[in-house]
Amino acid sequence: MNKDKWPKIADLTSDVILIRTSVNKEDNVLLIKRKNNPYKEMWALPGGFLEMSETFKDAAYRELEEETGLKSGVANLRFLCILDAVDRDPRGRTIDAVFMGSISEDQVIDVKAGDDAAEARWFSMDDLPSLAFDHNLAIKKAKEELGYYD
Repeated sequence: MNKDKWPKIADLTSDVILIRTSVNKEDNVLLIKRKNNPYKEMWALPGGFLEMSETFKDAAYRELEEETGLKSGVANLRFLCILDAVDRDPRGRTIDAVFMGSISEDQVIDVKAGDDAAEARWFSMDDLPSLAFDHNLAIKKAKEELGYYD
């Protein structure tokens, strides 16, 4: 059988939903402003493409650190969902594994944009900007997991 005749998945990505919890239940989520196209200058979850030598989870931790400056030990990430709509990325077919973690408001929360992020900032879970790609679906899933009700 010739494997080359079958279409291939374009890319694999990992994204992170990092929640900063507070005692008064005004939780925040960490977003980055994209520096490059597609969706240049739109807000998105920290994340990016897998490297050949890493797992989805390893990529999630690496991208979180590269784009926000937060070290991998800051949160214990757990798998949340797969985003796999055929047209979810204008660059081509891309499968995304989304991971979620949380930190408390008293943990170090200084973030600094890096790599392909123009800005990194905490947003209220109740007042989010428009998001790139289909990241709103991942946020919706996270809210369901956390018991948020719209």
